[in-house]
Amino acid sequence: MGEKRTEKVIVWIYSVYALVMSVAAMLLAWPAWIVPLAAVGLVSIWYIYLREVKDYRFRAFLYATLCLVNLSVYGLMSSSFVCALCVLCVLVILLAFFNIPEIVYLEVFFSLFLIAYHGLVYRTIPMDTTLDFLRFLVQVVSLFIIELLTYMFIKTHRDTNLKLQEVIQDLKVAEQSKNDFLANISHEIRTPINTVCGMSEMILREDISDTVREDTFNIQAAGRNLLATVSDVLDFSELEAGKMELVEEPYNLTSTINDIINMAIAQKGSKKLELIVDCDAKIPYTLLGDEQKIRRVILNFVNNAIKFTEKGCVTISFAGRKEAYGINLMVKVKDTGIGIAEENLEKLFSSFNQVDTKRNRQEGGIGVGLAIAKKLINKMEGFISVKSELGKGSEFQFVIPQKVMDERPMVAVNDVQNINIIGYINSEKYEFTEIRDDYMRNIKHMVEGLEVRYQSCRNLMEFKRRMEKEIYTHAFITVEEYQEDEEYLTGFLNR
Repeated sequence: MGEKRTEKVIVWIYSVYALVMSVAAMLLAWPAWIVPLAAVGLVSIWYIYLREVKDYRFRAFLYATLCLVNLSVYGLMSSSFVCALCVLCVLVILLAFFNIPEIVYLEVFFSLFLIAYHGLVYRTIPMDTTLDFLRFLVQVVSLFIIELLTYMFIKTHRDTNLKLQEVIQDLKVAEQSKNDFLANISHEIRTPINTVCGMSEMILREDISDTVREDTFNIQAAGRNLLATVSDVLDFSELEAGKMELVEEPYNLTSTINDIINMAIAQKGSKKLELIVDCDAKIPYTLLGDEQKIRRVILNFVNNAIKFTEKGCVTISFAGRKEAYGINLMVKVKDTGIGIAEENLEKLFSSFNQVDTKRNRQEGGIGVGLAIAKKLINKMEGFISVKSELGKGSEFQFVIPQKVMDERPMVAVNDVQNINIIGYINSEKYEFTEIRDDYMRNIKHMVEGLEVRYQSCRNLMEFKRRMEKEIYTHAFITVEEYQEDEEYLTGFLNR
C-alpha cells in the first residue's frame, strides 16, 4: 500500500488500541497514570499524522515508538508473558508495512525490555523445570526469528524498489532522449520536404508534357504524405515530452468549418461520398481557444472517416452547450464506413497502433493520428468517445470547453418575420437511408436555429402547387432538382 495509506491504517489501529486499553485500565483498576498516558499518545499520533510532521521516515519512527510504548504499558500490567509476546509479534508484522528495516531495532529493544521485566521483576516466566526453560527459550527464539525475517524481508523489498526506481529513471531518460531526437530530426526533415513540394508546385505551373506533369504530381503527392507523417511524429514527440502548449486566440468557428469542408473535399477526391455538415446556428460568434489544434483534431477524424468509407456519407456535426465559463463545444464525425470491431475499440487510441494494418498500408499513416487527437483533446481538458459497429460505420465525438468572446450567434437572419422559405430535395435519389436522414435532420436543425418559416416538398409537383398557393421569399433547392424544370425554376428566381 502507499505511504499515506499505511500511515492512516496504523493511526486508526493505534487509536482503537489506545481506547480499548483506557477502558481496560478503568475496569481493571490499573494505575491512574495509564489513561492520561494513552490520551497523550492518541493526541500526539493524530497531530503527527494531520500536520505531516517532517518526512515520512521520521513520522514512521514516531508512530512505531508510540505503538511500542503502549505495548510496553500493556506488558507491564499483564500477568501473562505469553500474552504480551503474542501482541508484540502482531505489532512487529504491522509495523513492517512502513517498509523501514531500522524500525526492527526498536522492536528488538522493547522485546528485551519485556523479557527482562517479566523475567527479573515481575517473575511471570516459569523456570522451575527444564521443560519450562525450553518452552521459554522456544518462545523467545520464535520472537527474534520473526523480527529477523521481518528485517530481511523489508530490506530485500526496499533494495528491489530502489533498483526498480533506478530502472524507471533510466527509462525516463531514454524516453526523453528519444522524444528530443524525434523532435530534432522531424524539424530537419521538414525543410527539404517543403522544398521538394514547393519546387514540384513551380514545375506544375510550367508548360510541360503530360508524362512529366504526372510524374511531378506524384512526387508532390508523395512529398505531402511524407510531410504529414513527419508532422504527426513531431506532434506526437512534443506531446509525449510535454512541450506542446495551447495557444488561445479569438476565432470564428464558421471559418474553421469552411477550411475543414475544403480540405475534406480534396481528401474525398473521386469517392462517391456525401459530405454533410450539421451546425448549431446558436453557437457564439467568437470563441477563445486553440483553433489550430481543434481544426487538427476534427480533420484527423474526418480524414479517417473518408479513408475507411467507400460509399454513403460522412457527417460532421457541431453543437454548443452554455456553461458558466463559456460553452462546451461538441463535435461529432459519423461515417458509413467499414466500422471497427468491439474488441479493437480499446486499442484504437494507442500510439503506433493500426486496427486495419493492411488498409493503412494502402491509404498511408503510421497509427498515431488518433493517439495525437486524444492527447490534444485531453490537453484542452475535454473528453472523447467512440461508437462503432463492424460493417456499419463509426461515430467519433469529442467535447472541449471554450471561452466566449462574442455572445452573438454565429449565424443569424435579419427580419425573420418576413422570411418564408420553401425547399425541395428529392431524398429518394440517395441510396443510403443515412444520407436522407442526416440531410433532413440538418435542415431541421438549421431552420430551428435560424427561427425561420420553412416548408419542405417531397417532389416537384408539390413544390409547384405550394408556390401557387403561397408567397415564398426564398427557395432551397439542389442542382439535380433544379435541372428537372429549369425554365419554371429560373422564372421563380427572376421574380
